[in-house]
Amino acid sequence: MPLRFNRDDLIAGLFRFSIRVAKVLPYDFGVALSRCMGLAAYYIAKGARQTLEDNLKRIVGDDPRVLAKAVRNAFASYAMYYFSTFKFASMDADDVTRLGTISGKDRMFEALSKGKGAIVISPHIGNWDYGAAFFKSNNVAATAVVEHLQSDSIYQFFNDLRKNFGAGIIAHDDNPFPKMVSALERNELLILISDRSLDATTIEVDFFNSKVKFPLGAAFLALRTGAPLLPMSVLSLPNGRFHIDVGPLLNLDSRGSFKRDAQVLSQRIANYFEDVIRRSPSQWHVFSPFFK
Repeated sequence: MPLRFNRDDLIAGLFRFSIRVAKVLPYDFGVALSRCMGLAAYYIAKGARQTLEDNLKRIVGDDPRVLAKAVRNAFASYAMYYFSTFKFASMDADDVTRLGTISGKDRMFEALSKGKGAIVISPHIGNWDYGAAFFKSNNVAATAVVEHLQSDSIYQFFNDLRKNFGAGIIAHDDNPFPKMVSALERNELLILISDRSLDATTIEVDFFNSKVKFPLGAAFLALRTGAPLLPMSVLSLPNGRFHIDVGPLLNLDSRGSFKRDAQVLSQRIANYFEDVIRRSPSQWHVFSPFFK
């Protein structure tokens, strides 16, 4: 009888093996090696390369040399993301935190001082596993809303990594709204990666000169709960270090109709995302078609 393999279980097993390999590699060597592997993938994975080109040319333009460089760097950055995440699994939060810096830290604590929690919004950029370690080492409670992947084994793998640093997890398809409100009521950071909708609750915004659908959740929660809307990005540097940038609050000073306020807030979120992505386009890890 032929052996049968489950593809998702094989990938999850490969991830666990990669954690063991990453554990014994010196960090800087692993960063350099992973970037080389990412560059090799750039030449091999033609389909993914074309998708990234289609996404990034909206940001960097269609000059062939500029676009090719941005896409190569994106492959290298994404491979480095995986290595650093695998390496974090064998490190404690304080050691991970020493790999990076933060600007605007006082804004985060100022937002939490209101006692309503804070809704952290970010695009798919950089490495939020570093952010989880930073929050733990600074005694800041954080909960992330995550995509429930089709593969249970891979989904559980990544959740175990996040929980290793004390982050709470809310699956996007598990009646998330009351759980998100509860996290805010506990005065936690609620992390929403908000540049791609995972359900039908969307709102149209202008994004890189295109009309796109953004998830409505962050604006809806901010308007319904009064929690501060806190923009934050966790960027990876080419040398494997990290930088957290906390931006000014995006909440409205005056209120109108809910529909109008939701539109204004969602557009402010989109504008912030544009600014972050323009500064680091190769770290916008979106390997599926984004602009329809």
